[in-house]
Amino acid sequence: MKTRTLLFTWCSLCIAPSLANSALHSPSQPDIKILSDQMDCDQSHNVCVAKGNATAEKLNDPKVKILKADQITAHFAKAGGTGPLKVTHLEATGNVFFIMDDIIIQGRRGNYLANSEVAEVFEGVKVTNGKNQLDGDYGTINMKTGHYSLKGGGERVQALIFTNDKGKDAK
Repeated sequence: MKTRTLLFTWCSLCIAPSLANSALHSPSQPDIKILSDQMDCDQSHNVCVAKGNATAEKLNDPKVKILKADQITAHFAKAGGTGPLKVTHLEATGNVFFIMDDIIIQGRRGNYLANSEVAEVFEGVKVTNGKNQLDGDYGTINMKTGHYSLKGGGERVQALIFTNDKGKDAK
């Protein structure tokens, strides 16, 4: 299966062709890049769905910020109700991974709010930071600060913490 690339800025141009000449939507300066096996966009609902090996990457940011899932749905709205279309949030389903530098949060479902850069992950959540791992049922990460939180959802949160990394510098 061939992977297809779609830049969200370009996708929003497909959703709102009247914005094609807007300087705010230059294809040379996209905010988010999406890769997937298939992309379906619905102009009347301002939604694009990336299906199959979907990856969304925030561009032009010094920190690595990536979302991977079986399916990612991007929702768009006009800035201030009248401006150009912008991504408002992403919904991810199936094998969800939020990656920020060396922090990985995975689960079965997830949401990402573009304005606050906060991601939520649900069901079977694992947070990995280096060798350290936390397990729970619900997690959040602030992609601006790197602060993350985990809840157990009826069970206790489990943490495996390594305080001495002897093998790190060994060659």
